[in-house]
Amino acid sequence: MPTKTVYLAQGFERKGKGFRPGTPFPFKTADEARRRAERGRDNFNGRLVGFIALQMDVDEESGDPQGEPVLLAKFGELPREFSDD
Repeated sequence: MPTKTVYLAQGFERKGKGFRPGTPFPFKTADEARRRAERGRDNFNGRLVGFIALQMDVDEESGDPQGEPVLLAKFGELPREFSDD
């Protein structure tokens, strides 16, 4: 089963006491995903309160994730699964 590595940047907005993930944006490199997440940090617009950049391997045929994603960068307010605690 061939895999490929994908890089994503994703924003989060507040939803009550929790968070709602935004649409993930795909990028060709880890650096591009990190830069997009950082630009999101600099432009929080009231709706989006945090951004992450991820690297993950996916099955080329099905698109299913393979293994755990790698967190490349994080900025702002984020769900608990992205905290350092």
